[in-house]
Amino acid sequence: MGNDSQKDEYLTAIASGERKMAFAHYEPGARYNLSQVQTTARKDGDHFMVSGQKTAVIHGGQADQLVVSARTSGNASDETGLSLFIIDVNAKGVKIDDYAAHDGYRIADISFSNVAVSADNLLGELDQAFPHIEKAIDLGIAAVCAEAVGAMEAMNETALDYIKTRKQFGVPIGKFQVLQHRMADMFIQAEQSKSMAILAANTADSDDTAERRNALSMAKTLVGQGARYVAQEGVQLHGGMGVTDEMFAAHLFKRLTTINLLFGDADHHLAQVSDGLLAASA
Repeated sequence: MGNDSQKDEYLTAIASGERKMAFAHYEPGARYNLSQVQTTARKDGDHFMVSGQKTAVIHGGQADQLVVSARTSGNASDETGLSLFIIDVNAKGVKIDDYAAHDGYRIADISFSNVAVSADNLLGELDQAFPHIEKAIDLGIAAVCAEAVGAMEAMNETALDYIKTRKQFGVPIGKFQVLQHRMADMFIQAEQSKSMAILAANTADSDDTAERRNALSMAKTLVGQGARYVAQEGVQLHGGMGVTDEMFAAHLFKRLTTINLLFGDADHHLAQVSDGLLAASA
């Protein structure tokens, strides 16, 4: 999406790192409902006046500009009537509250109070942004699924190293069969997640919306469940040391926990898959 002028202006600068942009879409109370948008953009001459709130915008406080979803027609939960606007973070009426998330990443709550946005900063077609929002989130799901697999493998490696060196009753605790079984289960979870992350990567760019959404939801469900299992087991194998900032496992635990919540947790996506199966069988 975007016209040729916008592509020329933004894409090269983003790719080179000269310009940083963040996607401001989720709102308080919307949870994972992508069409639940109450931020409005009201036409006023050759400008739009944008008002509303966005929450947990990843790196919103570090961005130069924001891609903001706003409702230009319809009701608060309609899929139609959504549009995307490019808004400068220094524009009058933009307020950014930047803070650290559980995993150390920076996120921001952003409010817009009658922010004047030129019609030239409309990204794509008016009222037709929802399919693009869905696809952007799906690409994000594929990316965090891949990241989760890497974090799970790192957790498995650091847990294995720890139980090989931590001694109890005069022997490494890795000699205990029950811990070996737990490590085997962690390995299986990581391998299953890897397969689903590959599925997500293969389908994330598909133009078949139903197939893409179903595959991404299946991947996010299994990867989310695997991330939670490996993260919790990895911490437990470290004992009390596993929750201290000095241990690599603690940081992996926080990131894996956050990844499970990003773009819809495992329970949300399991419900999406279930709804899809019911619709297909009706």
